[in-house]
Amino acid sequence: MSALLMTAGLWLAITHAMSPFAAILATSLLAGVAVIIQGYLLLHMDLSHAQIWHTVAMVLFLPLFVVTIGLTAWMFHGLYERTMIMPPAMSSMSH
Repeated sequence: MSALLMTAGLWLAITHAMSPFAAILATSLLAGVAVIIQGYLLLHMDLSHAQIWHTVAMVLFLPLFVVTIGLTAWMFHGLYERTMIMPPAMSSMSH
């Protein structure tokens, strides 16, 4: 199932079937579902008493992971705006 979800995400990216923002949202959703499926089927994570600490660790890890990825993307976006050379016509438009 996870491979099918990743294939669907790849198809969305290659074919440009959606607008860029919608494609990002759809790909992120597909990746999130794939992570949940992998956690359940491969890591056998569930809400049983025997696995509760593994589940707690995952629940605490996921928001930190999402924040880390989001802040990294924000940082690279800012670096791109500050370091890329703009053509003279574009630089006069930005002022």
